[in-house]
Amino acid sequence: RAWLYVLNAKATNGRGTGVARTLDLSAFPDSDLGCVRRMVERGRDWLETGRFAEMQNDCSALLYRVTARLWPARRYAYALYSARHQAIANWKAILRPEEIAAIVGHGITATAAEHYGKRRSIWPPERIPAPPRPVPEELGQVRERMRLYEDRISFERRMGLRREGEDPAYPLG
Repeated sequence: RAWLYVLNAKATNGRGTGVARTLDLSAFPDSDLGCVRRMVERGRDWLETGRFAEMQNDCSALLYRVTARLWPARRYAYALYSARHQAIANWKAILRPEEIAAIVGHGITATAAEHYGKRRSIWPPERIPAPPRPVPEELGQVRERMRLYEDRISFERRMGLRREGEDPAYPLG
């Protein structure tokens, strides 16, 4: 097995599944695992030398400049965060919403559905590489949060506090 432990950037206010998440990379080809391993080593070095934020900014700026020069007519240039949006868009074609939420560290399924990766951006499924997989425990956390949310909405309807069609678009904290 090949697992990657990722610190969640948005773990505040119960928005995520915790301070870290685990990605199962076991289906990745060796070449992709090598790339992940090298980036983890670089990231660890940057963190230990106090240069992580600086290097992240430098990488982001370089990507922005290069893509802006390659495609000058585009309205927007690519940023590091563009890769996350593209990955989530692609995963919508091949994974269930709760799997995507667990992979990206969201506590609920609606965040990715509403804010990431529009349908027009999805690659053809045959071009989408093997995705990371959520570990069962974290997938279970997302499913449990969604079950509790659905139970709450059902209870509020039975109590007359909420009518059909008045459901919030996503679970509230």
